[in-house]
Amino acid sequence: MARNARIVTDAPGRPPYNPRAACAAPGKDMGDIRVLALYPGFHPEANEMAMVWQQACALGGLRVLALAPALDLFKGARSAQQRLDAGALSVRWLDDQQHPLRVTEDVLAQARQFAPDIVFVATRGNLPAGRALAQALDATLVVHTEFFFTDAMLVNRREYLGVPALIPLAAARARRALRNGPAVVYVSDPPERARFGGERTLQYLPWPHPAPPAGSEAVAQDARDVDRFVYIGSLSRMKGARRLGTYLCHAAQTMPDLKMLLIGPPMDPEGRAVLTMLQQRLGARLDYRTHVPREEAMRLIARTFMVFSPGDFMGWGQIGDAWWRGTPVVACRPHYDLVHDSNCLVVASAADFAQTVSRLRADVTLRARLAQGGLETVARHAVPAVAHGLHASLTALMRPPG
Repeated sequence: MARNARIVTDAPGRPPYNPRAACAAPGKDMGDIRVLALYPGFHPEANEMAMVWQQACALGGLRVLALAPALDLFKGARSAQQRLDAGALSVRWLDDQQHPLRVTEDVLAQARQFAPDIVFVATRGNLPAGRALAQALDATLVVHTEFFFTDAMLVNRREYLGVPALIPLAAARARRALRNGPAVVYVSDPPERARFGGERTLQYLPWPHPAPPAGSEAVAQDARDVDRFVYIGSLSRMKGARRLGTYLCHAAQTMPDLKMLLIGPPMDPEGRAVLTMLQQRLGARLDYRTHVPREEAMRLIARTFMVFSPGDFMGWGQIGDAWWRGTPVVACRPHYDLVHDSNCLVVASAADFAQTVSRLRADVTLRARLAQGGLETVARHAVPAVAHGLHASLTALMRPPG
Protein backbone atom coordinates (compact mmCIF):
# COMPACT_ATOMS: atom_id res chain seq x y z
CA MET A 1 0.00 0.00 0.00
CA ALA A 2 1.36 3.41 -0.92
CA ARG A 3 2.16 5.67 2.02
CA ASN A 4 1.23 9.33 2.31
CA ALA A 5 4.00 11.43 0.80
CA ARG A 6 5.68 14.11 2.87
CA ILE A 7 5.54 17.27 0.79
CA VAL A 8 7.81 20.23 1.47
CA THR A 9 5.88 23.32 0.44
CA ASP A 10 8.47 25.98 1.31
CA ALA A 11 11.90 24.75 0.30
CA PRO A 12 14.95 26.71 1.60
CA GLY A 13 15.84 29.59 -0.68
CA ARG A 14 12.52 29.47 -2.56
CA PRO A 15 9.93 32.24 -2.08
CA PRO A 16 6.49 31.24 -0.79
CA TYR A 17 4.08 29.89 -3.39
CA ASN A 18 2.11 32.61 -5.20
CA PRO A 19 -0.55 31.17 -7.52
CA ARG A 20 -1.16 34.40 -9.37
CA ALA A 21 2.53 35.02 -10.02
CA ALA A 22 2.79 31.46 -11.33
CA CYS A 23 0.19 32.23 -14.00
CA ALA A 24 2.50 34.47 -15.94
CA ALA A 25 5.95 33.40 -14.79
CA PRO A 26 8.70 34.64 -17.16
CA GLY A 27 10.33 31.96 -19.24
CA LYS A 28 7.30 29.68 -18.96
CA ASP A 29 7.11 27.06 -21.72
CA MET A 30 4.66 28.32 -24.34
CA GLY A 31 3.78 24.84 -25.57
CA ASP A 32 0.61 23.03 -24.52
CA ILE A 33 -0.85 24.04 -21.18
CA ARG A 34 -0.57 20.99 -18.93
CA VAL A 35 -3.47 20.39 -16.54
CA LEU A 36 -3.45 17.89 -13.69
CA ALA A 37 -7.13 17.25 -12.90
CA LEU A 38 -8.19 15.63 -9.60
CA TYR A 39 -11.65 14.05 -9.68
CA PRO A 40 -13.84 11.83 -7.48
CA GLY A 41 -14.65 9.83 -10.63
CA PHE A 42 -13.62 10.12 -14.26
CA HIS A 43 -15.37 7.85 -16.72
CA PRO A 44 -15.63 9.37 -20.23
CA GLU A 45 -18.85 7.45 -20.92
CA ALA A 46 -20.61 8.47 -17.69
CA ASN A 47 -19.08 11.64 -16.21
CA GLU A 48 -20.18 14.89 -17.77
CA MET A 49 -16.96 16.77 -16.99
CA ALA A 50 -14.89 13.91 -18.40
CA MET A 51 -16.72 14.49 -21.67
CA VAL A 52 -15.91 18.19 -21.43
CA TRP A 53 -12.20 17.52 -20.95
CA GLN A 54 -12.17 15.21 -23.97
CA GLN A 55 -13.57 17.95 -26.16
CA ALA A 56 -11.42 20.67 -24.60
CA CYS A 57 -8.31 18.61 -25.40
CA ALA A 58 -9.51 18.15 -28.97
CA LEU A 59 -9.45 21.94 -29.40
CA GLY A 60 -5.66 21.89 -29.07
CA GLY A 61 -3.24 23.61 -26.74
CA LEU A 62 -4.07 21.47 -23.69
CA ARG A 63 -2.63 18.28 -22.29
CA VAL A 64 -4.58 16.78 -19.38
CA LEU A 65 -3.77 14.07 -16.86
CA ALA A 66 -6.81 13.11 -14.78
CA LEU A 67 -6.38 11.20 -11.52
CA ALA A 68 -9.41 9.55 -9.93
CA PRO A 69 -10.23 6.59 -7.68
CA ALA A 70 -11.08 3.41 -9.56
CA LEU A 71 -14.37 3.33 -7.62
CA ASP A 72 -16.59 6.32 -8.39
CA LEU A 73 -18.77 6.60 -5.29
CA PHE A 74 -21.02 9.23 -6.94
CA LYS A 75 -21.86 7.12 -10.00
CA GLY A 76 -21.55 3.75 -8.25
CA ALA A 77 -19.22 2.43 -10.95
CA ARG A 78 -15.75 0.94 -10.85
CA SER A 79 -13.32 1.29 -13.73
CA ALA A 80 -12.04 -1.99 -15.14
CA GLN A 81 -8.99 -0.14 -16.48
CA GLN A 82 -6.01 1.36 -14.72
CA ARG A 83 -5.12 3.85 -17.42
CA LEU A 84 -6.37 5.47 -20.59
CA ASP A 85 -4.30 7.43 -23.09
CA ALA A 86 -6.42 9.15 -25.72
CA GLY A 87 -4.42 11.80 -27.51
CA ALA A 88 -3.95 14.83 -25.27
CA LEU A 89 -6.08 13.29 -22.49
CA SER A 90 -4.67 10.68 -20.12
CA VAL A 91 -6.51 9.10 -17.19
CA ARG A 92 -5.08 7.11 -14.30
CA TRP A 93 -7.50 5.22 -12.05
CA LEU A 94 -6.11 4.62 -8.56
CA ASP A 95 -7.10 1.29 -7.00
CA ASP A 96 -5.80 2.21 -3.54
CA GLN A 97 -7.75 5.47 -3.27
CA GLN A 98 -11.23 6.71 -2.50
CA HIS A 99 -12.64 10.20 -2.58
CA PRO A 100 -11.17 12.52 -1.39
CA LEU A 101 -7.80 11.83 -2.97
CA ARG A 102 -4.67 11.61 -0.84
CA VAL A 103 -1.21 12.70 -1.94
CA THR A 104 0.64 9.39 -1.81
CA GLU A 105 4.15 8.77 -3.10
CA ASP A 106 2.63 7.29 -6.27
CA VAL A 107 0.39 10.31 -6.86
CA LEU A 108 3.26 12.72 -6.25
CA ALA A 109 5.53 10.77 -8.61
CA GLN A 110 2.94 10.80 -11.40
CA ALA A 111 2.33 14.50 -10.87
CA ARG A 112 6.05 15.34 -10.94
CA GLN A 113 6.53 13.37 -14.14
CA PHE A 114 3.62 15.17 -15.79
CA ALA A 115 4.89 18.61 -14.61
CA PRO A 116 1.56 20.48 -14.71
CA ASP A 117 1.09 24.19 -15.22
CA ILE A 118 -2.35 23.96 -13.58
CA VAL A 119 -3.78 21.73 -10.85
CA PHE A 120 -7.55 21.59 -11.44
CA VAL A 121 -9.47 20.41 -8.39
CA ALA A 122 -12.97 19.01 -8.83
CA THR A 123 -15.05 19.17 -5.62
CA ARG A 124 -13.99 20.85 -2.42
CA GLY A 125 -13.05 17.50 -0.88
CA ASN A 126 -10.03 17.25 -3.20
CA LEU A 127 -8.82 20.75 -2.34
CA PRO A 128 -6.23 19.72 0.31
CA ALA A 129 -4.57 17.31 -2.12
CA GLY A 130 -4.74 19.87 -4.92
CA ARG A 131 -3.25 22.62 -2.78
CA ALA A 132 -0.39 20.37 -1.67
CA LEU A 133 0.41 19.31 -5.25
CA ALA A 134 0.24 22.87 -6.57
CA GLN A 135 2.61 24.06 -3.88
CA ALA A 136 5.04 21.18 -4.41
CA LEU A 137 5.11 21.63 -8.19
CA ASP A 138 4.85 25.43 -8.46
CA ALA A 139 1.62 25.04 -10.43
CA THR A 140 -1.42 27.31 -10.56
CA LEU A 141 -4.32 26.03 -8.50
CA VAL A 142 -7.95 26.25 -9.64
CA VAL A 143 -11.05 24.60 -8.18
CA HIS A 144 -14.50 23.72 -9.50
CA THR A 145 -17.48 23.67 -7.14
CA GLU A 146 -21.16 23.42 -8.03
CA PHE A 147 -22.20 25.83 -5.25
CA PHE A 148 -20.34 28.68 -3.56
CA PHE A 149 -22.86 31.03 -1.91
CA THR A 150 -25.66 28.51 -1.25
CA ASP A 151 -24.81 27.56 2.34
CA ALA A 152 -26.95 24.43 2.65
CA MET A 153 -25.49 22.90 -0.52
CA LEU A 154 -21.89 23.94 0.08
CA VAL A 155 -21.33 22.03 3.34
CA ASN A 156 -22.19 18.54 4.49
CA ARG A 157 -23.81 17.43 7.73
CA ARG A 158 -20.50 16.46 9.33
CA GLU A 159 -19.18 20.00 8.91
CA TYR A 160 -22.07 21.62 10.78
CA LEU A 161 -22.31 18.77 13.32
CA GLY A 162 -25.90 18.12 12.37
CA VAL A 163 -26.94 21.45 13.92
CA PRO A 164 -28.73 23.57 11.27
CA ALA A 165 -27.92 26.80 13.14
CA LEU A 166 -24.23 26.14 12.46
CA ILE A 167 -24.64 25.89 8.68
CA PRO A 168 -23.80 29.60 8.02
CA LEU A 169 -20.62 29.36 10.10
CA ALA A 170 -19.53 26.14 8.40
CA ALA A 171 -20.29 27.61 4.97
CA ALA A 172 -18.31 30.78 5.70
CA ARG A 173 -15.33 28.65 6.68
CA ALA A 174 -15.71 26.59 3.49
CA ARG A 175 -15.72 29.76 1.37
CA ARG A 176 -12.55 30.98 3.08
CA ALA A 177 -10.88 27.66 2.23
CA LEU A 178 -12.01 27.91 -1.40
CA ARG A 179 -10.61 31.44 -1.69
CA ASN A 180 -7.30 30.52 -0.01
CA GLY A 181 -4.91 29.71 -2.83
CA PRO A 182 -6.90 29.07 -6.03
CA ALA A 183 -6.36 31.56 -8.83
CA VAL A 184 -9.87 30.72 -10.08
CA VAL A 185 -12.93 29.24 -8.39
CA TYR A 186 -15.32 27.91 -11.04
CA VAL A 187 -18.95 27.92 -9.85
CA SER A 188 -21.73 26.09 -11.72
CA ASP A 189 -24.93 27.23 -9.98
CA PRO A 190 -26.41 29.80 -12.41
CA PRO A 191 -28.25 32.02 -9.85
CA GLU A 192 -25.00 32.61 -7.95
CA ARG A 193 -23.56 34.66 -10.81
CA ALA A 194 -25.50 37.65 -9.50
CA ARG A 195 -23.44 37.50 -6.29
CA PHE A 196 -19.96 37.42 -7.87
CA GLY A 197 -19.85 41.21 -7.57
CA GLY A 198 -16.83 41.67 -9.81
CA GLU A 199 -14.68 39.27 -7.76
CA ARG A 200 -12.16 38.15 -10.39
CA THR A 201 -11.44 34.84 -8.69
CA LEU A 202 -15.03 33.67 -9.22
CA GLN A 203 -15.98 32.48 -12.72
CA TYR A 204 -19.13 30.79 -13.94
CA LEU A 205 -18.71 27.38 -15.57
CA PRO A 206 -22.02 25.94 -16.84
CA TRP A 207 -22.72 22.40 -15.71
CA PRO A 208 -22.58 20.22 -18.85
CA HIS A 209 -25.53 18.24 -20.17
CA PRO A 210 -24.64 15.70 -22.90
CA ALA A 211 -26.93 15.65 -25.92
CA PRO A 212 -29.21 12.60 -26.16
CA PRO A 213 -27.84 9.52 -27.92
CA ALA A 214 -29.63 7.93 -30.84
CA GLY A 215 -32.83 6.23 -29.75
CA SER A 216 -33.83 8.68 -27.03
CA GLU A 217 -34.55 11.80 -29.06
CA ALA A 218 -37.63 13.89 -28.32
CA VAL A 219 -41.03 12.51 -29.29
CA ALA A 220 -43.56 14.90 -30.88
CA GLN A 221 -45.73 16.60 -28.27
CA ASP A 222 -48.98 15.27 -29.71
CA ALA A 223 -47.61 11.71 -29.42
CA ARG A 224 -46.60 11.95 -25.74
CA ASP A 225 -47.92 9.56 -23.10
CA VAL A 226 -50.24 11.72 -21.00
CA ASP A 227 -51.80 8.83 -19.08
CA ARG A 228 -48.75 8.11 -16.94
CA PHE A 229 -46.69 10.39 -14.72
CA VAL A 230 -42.98 9.44 -14.67
CA TYR A 231 -40.51 10.31 -11.91
CA ILE A 232 -36.89 9.17 -12.24
CA GLY A 233 -34.51 9.89 -9.39
CA SER A 234 -33.50 8.77 -5.94
CA LEU A 235 -35.78 9.49 -2.98
CA SER A 236 -34.21 11.53 -0.20
CA ARG A 237 -34.77 14.53 2.01
CA MET A 238 -32.34 16.64 -0.05
CA LYS A 239 -34.20 15.78 -3.25
CA GLY A 240 -37.61 16.71 -1.84
CA ALA A 241 -39.02 13.22 -1.16
CA ARG A 242 -41.68 14.44 1.28
CA ARG A 243 -42.93 17.06 -1.17
CA LEU A 244 -42.95 14.48 -3.96
CA GLY A 245 -45.13 12.15 -1.90
CA THR A 246 -47.58 14.85 -0.84
CA TYR A 247 -47.94 16.28 -4.34
CA LEU A 248 -48.37 12.90 -6.04
CA CYS A 249 -51.06 11.81 -3.59
CA HIS A 250 -52.99 15.02 -4.21
CA ALA A 251 -52.66 14.63 -7.99
CA ALA A 252 -53.86 11.03 -7.75
CA GLN A 253 -56.98 12.15 -5.87
CA THR A 254 -57.88 14.79 -8.47
CA MET A 255 -57.04 12.66 -11.53
CA PRO A 256 -58.24 9.07 -10.95
CA ASP A 257 -57.16 8.03 -14.46
CA LEU A 258 -53.51 9.09 -14.00
CA LYS A 259 -51.02 6.27 -13.43
CA MET A 260 -47.63 6.75 -11.78
CA LEU A 261 -44.21 5.31 -12.66
CA LEU A 262 -41.58 5.89 -9.99
CA ILE A 263 -37.97 4.85 -10.63
CA GLY A 264 -35.20 5.29 -8.08
CA PRO A 265 -34.03 3.92 -4.73
CA PRO A 266 -34.83 5.48 -1.34
CA MET A 267 -31.61 6.95 0.09
CA ASP A 268 -32.56 7.89 3.65
CA PRO A 269 -35.36 7.39 6.22
CA GLU A 270 -37.50 10.12 4.63
CA GLY A 271 -37.18 8.50 1.22
CA ARG A 272 -38.15 5.09 2.59
CA ALA A 273 -41.14 6.52 4.47
CA VAL A 274 -42.41 8.33 1.37
CA LEU A 275 -42.06 5.23 -0.80
CA THR A 276 -44.03 3.16 1.72
CA MET A 277 -46.76 5.83 1.88
CA LEU A 278 -47.08 6.01 -1.92
CA GLN A 279 -47.27 2.22 -2.25
CA GLN A 280 -50.01 2.07 0.40
CA ARG A 281 -52.09 4.96 -0.92
CA LEU A 282 -51.73 4.46 -4.67
CA GLY A 283 -51.79 0.68 -4.75
CA ALA A 284 -51.96 -0.74 -8.29
CA ARG A 285 -51.78 2.75 -9.82
CA LEU A 286 -48.13 2.97 -8.80
CA ASP A 287 -45.49 1.10 -10.80
CA TYR A 288 -42.29 1.26 -8.72
CA ARG A 289 -38.83 0.13 -9.83
CA THR A 290 -35.54 0.70 -8.07
CA HIS A 291 -33.59 0.95 -11.32
CA VAL A 292 -33.82 0.76 -15.10
CA PRO A 293 -30.96 0.99 -17.63
CA ARG A 294 -30.13 4.59 -18.51
CA GLU A 295 -31.16 4.02 -22.13
CA GLU A 296 -34.65 3.03 -21.01
CA ALA A 297 -34.86 5.95 -18.58
CA MET A 298 -34.00 8.38 -21.37
CA ARG A 299 -36.64 6.88 -23.65
CA LEU A 300 -39.22 7.28 -20.88
CA ILE A 301 -38.29 10.94 -20.42
CA ALA A 302 -38.52 11.47 -24.18
CA ARG A 303 -42.08 10.09 -24.27
CA THR A 304 -43.64 11.49 -21.10
CA PHE A 305 -45.55 14.78 -20.95
CA MET A 306 -43.53 16.31 -18.05
CA VAL A 307 -40.86 15.70 -15.42
CA PHE A 308 -41.01 16.93 -11.83
CA SER A 309 -38.20 18.51 -9.80
CA PRO A 310 -39.45 18.45 -6.18
CA GLY A 311 -36.23 19.55 -4.46
CA ASP A 312 -35.00 23.04 -3.65
CA PHE A 313 -31.60 22.79 -5.32
CA MET A 314 -30.81 19.34 -6.71
CA GLY A 315 -31.80 17.34 -9.78
CA TRP A 316 -29.71 19.17 -12.40
CA GLY A 317 -29.11 15.99 -14.39
CA GLN A 318 -32.78 15.14 -14.79
CA ILE A 319 -33.59 18.74 -15.73
CA GLY A 320 -30.97 18.70 -18.48
CA ASP A 321 -32.15 15.31 -19.72
CA ALA A 322 -35.71 16.64 -19.94
CA TRP A 323 -34.70 19.82 -21.75
CA TRP A 324 -32.73 17.92 -24.39
CA ARG A 325 -35.73 15.69 -25.00
CA GLY A 326 -38.25 18.50 -25.26
CA THR A 327 -40.04 17.47 -22.07
CA PRO A 328 -41.57 20.22 -19.91
CA VAL A 329 -40.19 20.60 -16.39
CA VAL A 330 -42.36 21.34 -13.34
CA ALA A 331 -40.43 22.58 -10.29
CA CYS A 332 -41.16 23.78 -6.77
CA ARG A 333 -38.78 26.73 -6.92
CA PRO A 334 -36.82 28.47 -9.71
CA HIS A 335 -33.42 26.99 -8.85
CA TYR A 336 -30.60 26.15 -11.28
CA ASP A 337 -31.39 27.63 -14.75
CA LEU A 338 -35.15 27.26 -14.33
CA VAL A 339 -37.25 30.27 -15.36
CA HIS A 340 -40.99 30.11 -14.72
CA ASP A 341 -43.16 30.14 -17.84
CA SER A 342 -40.09 30.09 -20.08
CA ASN A 343 -38.38 26.71 -19.65
CA CYS A 344 -40.47 25.35 -16.75
CA LEU A 345 -43.55 25.88 -14.63
CA VAL A 346 -43.05 26.59 -10.91
CA VAL A 347 -45.76 25.40 -8.51
CA ALA A 348 -46.35 26.65 -4.99
CA SER A 349 -48.54 23.93 -3.47
CA ALA A 350 -49.95 20.44 -3.94
CA ALA A 351 -53.14 21.90 -5.40
CA ASP A 352 -51.13 24.06 -7.80
CA PHE A 353 -49.15 20.98 -8.82
CA ALA A 354 -52.27 18.96 -9.57
CA GLN A 355 -53.74 21.79 -11.65
CA THR A 356 -50.47 22.15 -13.58
CA VAL A 357 -50.29 18.41 -14.30
CA SER A 358 -53.87 18.48 -15.60
CA ARG A 359 -53.09 21.52 -17.74
CA LEU A 360 -49.97 19.97 -19.27
CA ARG A 361 -51.78 16.74 -20.07
CA ALA A 362 -54.29 18.65 -22.19
CA ASP A 363 -52.32 21.60 -23.63
CA VAL A 364 -50.01 20.54 -26.46
CA THR A 365 -49.19 24.15 -27.33
CA LEU A 366 -48.02 24.90 -23.79
CA ARG A 367 -45.85 21.80 -23.76
CA ALA A 368 -44.28 22.81 -27.08
CA ARG A 369 -43.51 26.34 -25.84
CA LEU A 370 -41.88 25.10 -22.65
CA ALA A 371 -39.95 22.49 -24.63
CA GLN A 372 -38.55 25.19 -26.90
CA GLY A 373 -37.48 27.25 -23.91
CA GLY A 374 -35.76 24.23 -22.44
CA LEU A 375 -33.88 23.49 -25.65
CA GLU A 376 -32.63 27.08 -25.83
CA THR A 377 -31.43 26.89 -22.24
CA VAL A 378 -29.72 23.51 -22.45
CA ALA A 379 -27.80 24.59 -25.55
CA ARG A 380 -25.73 26.80 -23.20
CA HIS A 381 -24.93 23.66 -21.20
CA ALA A 382 -24.02 21.48 -24.18
CA VAL A 383 -20.70 19.68 -23.77
CA PRO A 384 -19.03 21.49 -26.73
CA ALA A 385 -20.11 24.89 -25.38
CA VAL A 386 -18.76 24.14 -21.89
CA ALA A 387 -15.53 22.73 -23.37
CA HIS A 388 -14.94 25.89 -25.41
CA GLY A 389 -15.56 28.08 -22.36
CA LEU A 390 -13.24 26.08 -20.12
CA HIS A 391 -10.53 25.98 -22.80
CA ALA A 392 -10.72 29.75 -23.27
CA SER A 393 -10.64 30.42 -19.52
CA LEU A 394 -7.59 28.22 -18.85
CA THR A 395 -5.77 29.70 -21.83
CA ALA A 396 -6.45 33.24 -20.65
CA LEU A 397 -5.33 32.29 -17.13
CA MET A 398 -1.93 31.04 -18.26
CA ARG A 399 -1.44 33.41 -21.20
CA PRO A 400 -3.09 36.69 -20.28
CA PRO A 401 -3.49 39.08 -23.22
CA GLY A 402 -0.79 41.69 -23.63
